[in-house]
Amino acid sequence: MKIAVLICLLFAAVALTLPAPAQEVSAPQMLRQRYYSETTGKIREYYLYLPKGYADAPSKRWPMLLFLHGAGERGNGREDLEKVLVHGPLMEAWIQGRDLPFVIVSPQAPFPDDRANTTALPKGYSEKRDAAAAPPPRNEAPFDTNPIPEDWGKLRDRGDGSVINAWIRMRNEIEYMVRITAAEYRIDRKRISISGLSMGGFGTFGIAAAHPETFAAIAPVCGGGDPATLDNLAKSQRPIWVFHGGRDRVVSPMESLQMVNALIAKGHRKVKFTVHEDLAHNVWTRVYEGEDFYRWLLAQSLP
Repeated sequence: MKIAVLICLLFAAVALTLPAPAQEVSAPQMLRQRYYSETTGKIREYYLYLPKGYADAPSKRWPMLLFLHGAGERGNGREDLEKVLVHGPLMEAWIQGRDLPFVIVSPQAPFPDDRANTTALPKGYSEKRDAAAAPPPRNEAPFDTNPIPEDWGKLRDRGDGSVINAWIRMRNEIEYMVRITAAEYRIDRKRISISGLSMGGFGTFGIAAAHPETFAAIAPVCGGGDPATLDNLAKSQRPIWVFHGGRDRVVSPMESLQMVNALIAKGHRKVKFTVHEDLAHNVWTRVYEGEDFYRWLLAQSLP
């Protein structure tokens, strides 16, 4: 009997010294949120990404990142919504499986005639409807062997502006997405950021200029805008990080430079401009792949 008691006590002592099993962290979630579009007069959807561990901490509030895609990812907001997964933070988080600690809101802008996007998804993207699927190969940003354009410092003809203004026309809808997400999910309202590439870079400047009080950080990538609209954004002193490719032949780097210079001229002291001189229009690949970009976003907060 004594031996049996000693054995039980020994097992109990060993059990107390063993580390407790690690609690499994909840997987990220990709939700499709439905809403009525004033721009098209139709029901559309946008992506809402909930990060790894969101379901485990009911009292934790998370930073939000609003991402605006480029012109090539436009579509009808329903069957071809997956086109917005091709580039940007949502591609990094959902397609590549990176642990980005943001709630990400990613809408899809329509074509002027509201047609569908018939461009094929890259290989492996459709399989990522399942979070457990293996990520496809990453699209690297290759070095551009062409010389830096001689017209680097010249603005180019933007046509009728329909591409640039696609996000601006959706401004009320985007404001709704931010507001409803902040109300229905655990969002830290002092840490809402906005970023976009190309057409989305123009949209980032435009929407941030209209609502500087909403965003703790603003990051336009290979975009531009109207310098005359920047008065309130400059007064807000919101941190801004502007990116462009030095060999960009689609959107001149001058588009970003004139916006940065205008902000500084209007008294803004928290704007910085990074030019990747070896890259062309696809500079976004390096920007959103980098860790420093997300660390910078996480470091910003509204006063």
